[in-house]
Amino acid sequence: MRRKCLIVALAAITLLGTISGCGKKESKEAIKVSEDNPITTECENYFAKANHISVSVVKRTETNDLDGNSSMTYEKYVTSDINLKDETDSTFDLTEALASGELIEDKIKELSFKEVFGFDYKGKSADGIFNGLMESNGMDTNLKDVTFDDETYDANGRKLYVLNGESSVLKSLLKDTKYDELKSSKVYYQTMKTEAGVEIPENVTAEVEYRIGDVTYKKTVYIEITIYSGEEE
Repeated sequence: MRRKCLIVALAAITLLGTISGCGKKESKEAIKVSEDNPITTECENYFAKANHISVSVVKRTETNDLDGNSSMTYEKYVTSDINLKDETDSTFDLTEALASGELIEDKIKELSFKEVFGFDYKGKSADGIFNGLMESNGMDTNLKDVTFDDETYDANGRKLYVLNGESSVLKSLLKDTKYDELKSSKVYYQTMKTEAGVEIPENVTAEVEYRIGDVTYKKTVYIEITIYSGEEE
């Protein structure tokens, strides 16, 4: 029961914060060192030492028309709380529970991690699980080959890194779509600083935005990882 309550709480937080970002804006000079390669040895070590994590994968579509009408549908919303030390997990599918646009707890399904995410986490580190989630969702796992998003940082202080090269997830999001205008197409991740001052990726997002007639569509695949290193179970 405690695990399910935690999952519901995490889902609520993610629903509020998904792909929006928050946090205090640092000076541009303070982040200059990490612009080209935010994945440092300290970051890799932080992931390697993690013994308790939670992960989520969200696929959703937003629509907006010229009259101000909008809608959002979730094609997938799955989340898991994992004890890496004991190799135990609590994994839930919230897709049906969010079909109405609000979270209905009675419709949350508890399944195995492999059923939900398509691979086994056992024997993997937090980094291995994060990479597995990206691979299974068609994202390039080379997080070091990126370009810092200056425009977004100057606008709202979010530190985003856009992956260079093509990712198959973008093609899948646009598959069989005949659009009038492609507004954007990119894969990027956002970083955060831990209490120890280590900068780590907290989510990766694949996003395409296009227009068909007077309606704009934004399709998104969002992968989030939260590390609870050193916390009591």
